[in-house]
Amino acid sequence: MVTAIISLYNGTKFLESCLQDLINQTLYKQNLLEIVIVDSASTDNPENIILKYQKQYKNIHFIRTPERESLYKSWNRAIKYSTADFITNANIDDIHRNDALEILMKTLINNPQIDLVYHNHYLSTIFNKPFEYHAEQKIITYPKFDNRTIYLHYPFCHQNMWRKSLHDKIGFFDENYYIAGDLDFAFKFSIKGLKALLIKEILGVQISRDDQLVVNQKFNEEFTNIYNNYFKPEYIFELYSNLGYSVNSDDDKFNCFRDLFYRFLKYKLPGTESFVCNIYAAGKLLDTIYKYSKNEIFVKDYIENALNYGFVSNIENFIKFLDNLDISLKEIIKKYLYEKEI
Repeated sequence: MVTAIISLYNGTKFLESCLQDLINQTLYKQNLLEIVIVDSASTDNPENIILKYQKQYKNIHFIRTPERESLYKSWNRAIKYSTADFITNANIDDIHRNDALEILMKTLINNPQIDLVYHNHYLSTIFNKPFEYHAEQKIITYPKFDNRTIYLHYPFCHQNMWRKSLHDKIGFFDENYYIAGDLDFAFKFSIKGLKALLIKEILGVQISRDDQLVVNQKFNEEFTNIYNNYFKPEYIFELYSNLGYSVNSDDDKFNCFRDLFYRFLKYKLPGTESFVCNIYAAGKLLDTIYKYSKNEIFVKDYIENALNYGFVSNIENFIKFLDNLDISLKEIIKKYLYEKEI
């Protein structure tokens, strides 16, 4: 059994399409899908639609809170209510291929060592249309899962499915976050060494809307707080230890730093073909390294290797970013770059 959780606030214009999308799932037709809707004190009367569907279809559960609550509090409420072994979040404007949830569930059943599955999808601006309607839209492809990817970008799609038992290992979503709680949860997942599996098929559609929850200023604030937390050396060492690396000696620890640093210098974001260099993360990690070791030679070694890695084209942006770093580290890097005549 799978539980699809819907967090709802004034989303009536998408609700009927969302429910129909889930009812059309092959998994629902096999009586293996329950739908849990948590309405966070909406003012647009979603209960009229929900009650209509409850009368017509089974396994639809409706929870209404007296006050508006955070997205992640609603998710946690629905997860705790769930009677299933597997959980997926169904965003109010989500669109799935009709067999998507069945494929995700069977993949988890057939791979007991895997904690979460994700897939490729279309990116569209056309809402309330079935999956087939979006065949000409942009395709977003994801890389094979690597726990270290969390420091580069959010590693999963928006329609993941995971084991409910995962919450016994890393807890629930942090309800203090307004918009980035799933990023925080993905960090916890990755650092604990848990396993995810990419299904390379296109199983869904992500809708891009101007009125979505993504609010740049709030997201940037929460994003910064999360990165400041998980860039601490103890989390980096825990991640590498859980992946089987030795973190006992200083050399071991610096090798972990080096491996992560090089990953920032050249990688692809989901849905793109061009390589990018993450200036923010590279500078943040150098700051972490220097505060941990106070080793000037080690920092110079990193910069030397970064330059050899094709970092030169980003030097001007990197220097601008230095204003956010430890002042002594900033002076070391500027001095070294000057000596290199960059």
